[in-house]
Amino acid sequence: MNLSFYLFFGTAMFLVWFLAVFVFVRLDYYSFRPGQIVHVTVFGGGEETFDSRGASINKMRDDMFRHWILGIGSGDLHVSTTGARKAEFVVHNVLFVGTKLSRIQALIAMRPDDTPDKVFTAGEPA
Repeated sequence: MNLSFYLFFGTAMFLVWFLAVFVFVRLDYYSFRPGQIVHVTVFGGGEETFDSRGASINKMRDDMFRHWILGIGSGDLHVSTTGARKAEFVVHNVLFVGTKLSRIQALIAMRPDDTPDKVFTAGEPA
């Protein structure tokens, strides 16, 4: 095996890693809105919406090497919904999971009608 062999396979492995981390992972994500949890799939344009009433969100940092040493404060979010469309899903390797969990809990505690009906902009009479 010579330099060309290592260069070829090293480049191939880098391309696979790059596509997995920066392209394929971003094709499926979750959005948390006031009173709703939305699972968005980029290909096919599908969205699943779950009501956040009775939803439970847990932070799991059980793997010390993956979450604390390599992940620099990452963790997994375990989300369980109740109601007519019961679902359980896991969002793996969320960076700065503690901060995001507090923001998510504030959003799912709100009801959609808790938001103001009209948003005032600068220059508009009150």
